[in-house]
Amino acid sequence: MSLMEIAKEDAFPAGTMKHFETGKMEILIANVGGKFYAINNRCPHMNTPLSMVVLQGTTVICPLHFSRFDVTTGKKSSGPGCSPKRGNGSARDRPRHKDRSSYRRHS
Repeated sequence: MSLMEIAKEDAFPAGTMKHFETGKMEILIANVGGKFYAINNRCPHMNTPLSMVVLQGTTVICPLHFSRFDVTTGKKSSGPGCSPKRGNGSARDRPRHKDRSSYRRHS
């Protein structure tokens, strides 16, 4: 992996973040208390740019479906695809609806 200078430290103060593109990658760099962190700028759920919102502490929240990402780790803490799985995650472990009448089209 090679290093590339993309901005000067004083380009953005603590508590802010910026979007950068390098080749085919979109990177979000966040300044949290004088430490810089880089994560993917796109939410993996619907490819929404995360740089559209304001950094809240160490968290950035996707503007589309409110997935939360910790910029210090890059991990998603909540949002689509973050629900705990039951059992082994198979279809038979998913909750079933007893009344399916609401699924039918009414004329």
